Amino acid sequence: MKAPEESKHWSNLQTYGFALICLLLGVTVGYLAHPPKPALASAPPQIPVAATNVSQPTPEQLKHMQEVQLEPMIAQLQKDPANHDLLVKVGTEYFHARQFPSAVDYFGRAVKVKPTADGYVQLAAAYYYSGAGDQSLAALNRALELDPKAATALFNLGMVKLQVKHDPKGAIDAWQLFIKDYPNHPQRATVEKMIAQAKQQMSSPIGKKTDKPAM
Repeated sequence: MKAPEESKHWSNLQTYGFALICLLLGVTVGYLAHPPKPALASAPPQIPVAATNVSQPTPEQLKHMQEVQLEPMIAQLQKDPANHDLLVKVGTEYFHARQFPSAVDYFGRAVKVKPTADGYVQLAAAYYYSGAGDQSLAALNRALELDPKAATALFNLGMVKLQVKHDPKGAIDAWQLFIKDYPNHPQRATVEKMIAQAKQQMSSPIGKKTDKPAM
């Protein structure tokens, strides 16, 4: 069971993490700060009484609706399968619709046509929300091979290290590189707080590695 102070440290890390996890949702650098809106708004919508029993579309129905909307672009891709911009556009549409496995497919095809750091950041985001943390990490590492100073890749690498691998040291290393390369970044103060919280987590028993077997 977590001690109160340890729980506080972890809660704070999660607060910062989920506040900035929007960077993981990025499909372009401009979009990174604006993740897809959650299903629930901050205030409950006013629903007419007559509409309260209307069933919501299933994920399969939503996917079908998206495919119908994207049908012209997908048809164009059948004629021009190496159209990088169109692959990214379709992947982005699937990402916005939260059809993350389909987004992985199109972003993956896009980076095969034109491998870029931004492209692999997009792919990493789709992998992450598909529940494929290891693949997300691999995509971010590939982005950094292409551009060692890719700001979004550095930040997201820290988030994946922390959220998926539970590796606060790895997160700190990535974020410190982020600050070193971008000392005037507008999110610097927040990232510094995240680093401080990760260090507190490392110093607590829950953040320390042990050779003792779990009980």
